[in-house]
Amino acid sequence: MKRIVKNQLTVTRIAILGTEKLNTWKSNELDLIALRLGQLRSDLWNEFGSLKAWGVSKFEIDKQLRTSKDKYQLPAKLWDSTLYDVIDDIHLVQAACVEKVMKSLGQSFQSFPSKKGVLQLTLESREWLEHPKLCTLMRKFWDRGNTKVCNQIILRAFDTKLDSKGVVWLRFGGLTPCKTLKLPTTLPTEVKCQLRLIKRNCRWEIHYTADIEKAEKKTRGKIIGCDRGYTEVYATSSNDGARFLGNNFGKIQTEETDYRTAKQVKRDKIRSVFNKSIAKGNSAKADRIKRMQNLEFRI
Repeated sequence: MKRIVKNQLTVTRIAILGTEKLNTWKSNELDLIALRLGQLRSDLWNEFGSLKAWGVSKFEIDKQLRTSKDKYQLPAKLWDSTLYDVIDDIHLVQAACVEKVMKSLGQSFQSFPSKKGVLQLTLESREWLEHPKLCTLMRKFWDRGNTKVCNQIILRAFDTKLDSKGVVWLRFGGLTPCKTLKLPTTLPTEVKCQLRLIKRNCRWEIHYTADIEKAEKKTRGKIIGCDRGYTEVYATSSNDGARFLGNNFGKIQTEETDYRTAKQVKRDKIRSVFNKSIAKGNSAKADRIKRMQNLEFRI
């Protein structure tokens, strides 16, 4: 798990692969790699998108499939990068299902292993298959996945280098042995995180993560504009004397909001009684409620 740094956010940035139009050989090479990786991604989802990968780590799945990787005619680094990415996605879908099941049972999902309870540990393993009640909830919230995406390339083993002209070049191994793909990019600096190449509108995009600082709230300075607030309607600028217009406006809004909320709560109770009467077949009671004053168009 990545270490959380105070006042720092991790965001996704997008750069373009190729400062100019790529030549034919490089473009065809990328398309062929994406096509073969798309077939691998589809096969992984079809085989492990159900319960086969439940409670099984991606490294164990890697050992199972390592002997059959030659049929995709891909370099080992490209093959395992896509394999790990797909299995992580499958495990993420499984975690979302576990969270929904725990929420339906009145418990909260925990991310840290030390805080996980017996129920969460049971759901994350294969032990829940022995409990009929948990199996029923799992079938309710679990959806089997599949994919036909064939325009992405996951890169974990690559190299970026800044040349004398300020252009960052991306280099990684292609389909031809001992031949490296060297591609110019619009990356601002050299990066070392995982890259995701996505082809959109006949061009390749580079999706990468970057850490940025959180913007701090401004607590000093003069009033330089007109700001609409809650306690007051407007605050004028310092050139106009920094006046507050519409004092006690928040109190009026609060009173009106409380009145409308209480009124709607009563209507919801009547609506609930009306719906229960319809469900039980008590049409006479439902008709009396429907004929009540000012409720004709709200039920």
